[in-house]
Amino acid sequence: MAARKTTDPRAGEDRLKEHLKNEPLFPVYFLYGEETWQTKRYTEQLIRKALGDDEMSEFNLTRIDGQFCEPNEIIGEAETLPMWAERRCVVVRNWNVEKAYRDAEAFKKDFLPFLQDPPESCVLIFRLTGKLADFLSKEDREWGKTTSPKWTAFKDAVAKVGLAVEISRRSESDNARDLSRLATRYGVTMDVSVARLLIDRVGNDMARLFNETEKLCAAATDSVVTADLVRALTAESLEARVFDLSKAIVTGRADRVYSILRALAFHREIPIKVLGTLSGAFVDYYRVRVALDNAMSPQTVIKEFKYAPNKAFVIEQAAGVVRSLSTASLRRCLDLLVETDNQLKSTSIDPWSLLETLAIELMRELRKA
Repeated sequence: MAARKTTDPRAGEDRLKEHLKNEPLFPVYFLYGEETWQTKRYTEQLIRKALGDDEMSEFNLTRIDGQFCEPNEIIGEAETLPMWAERRCVVVRNWNVEKAYRDAEAFKKDFLPFLQDPPESCVLIFRLTGKLADFLSKEDREWGKTTSPKWTAFKDAVAKVGLAVEISRRSESDNARDLSRLATRYGVTMDVSVARLLIDRVGNDMARLFNETEKLCAAATDSVVTADLVRALTAESLEARVFDLSKAIVTGRADRVYSILRALAFHREIPIKVLGTLSGAFVDYYRVRVALDNAMSPQTVIKEFKYAPNKAFVIEQAAGVVRSLSTASLRRCLDLLVETDNQLKSTSIDPWSLLETLAIELMRELRKA
């Protein structure tokens, strides 16, 4: 059965890894953060640990879209008895406590008692894409708050009986080390420098990186993934490189911006396609920022604008990128992108010079904001 516990001050990603490996399950988990792929991966690991892989596992698994459910639905599913198994598992994605309970007293009266004494026959997992600051009211965000009394009470209640863990965005160095370790599990050596080359070529999306690493390990000669093998078997993705360019612009990393632009020019990418892809990234940022301004999650953007499943991760990652930006500044960035598009189509100025000037102007505009 699920284990009971008191608040663990060590709660974090390392604590979660230790728990998954060595301890019995707790009744409730709250996993949130900007690292979308890792958060989803930990959720799936918890599901497998709770239900196993037998034929009855699907009968005891319920997934709930938290944006469109009532709190009583979560409670009812968690209290439903499992079918021919020790436990059932309920996963609630992107449930916003602020939106679900406008009245703080109702939250304390109705939901907190349930969290404080959850049923032992269920493992309840709340998974939230983004920082808690993205799910506050518009007024709280304008005041620069990063949490609220309701979110604090929710996290504390979960932590007393389970784990509340933020999965922070990982650096390229962290991802490179993970890929190197993954190759080792396949009995193959891949140096961290080679893993960084792989990231440079295909982008920083962990789902794609893991798939590419598995492919490279299967093709490795003498059980070694070399830089030459990476170059031979992977194609640089324009979309991934330009998405990295957009993130570098937003974070003001001028050195990274120029490095990516030079690489794109060296590989003879078409400037108008680069601009189109960059414009698409900023449109995504703008849509997500507007959604957050209205207390909506990135999943709403994915649904309303009908993003393909393989593009959904871009919107989920955008939530972390735009957190510190304003809607007005992103709107002005879109104006700059349109102006550059007109220049590319109507002047003889070197297109790469125009793109460099655009990048400078975008960084300046976002820095002002």
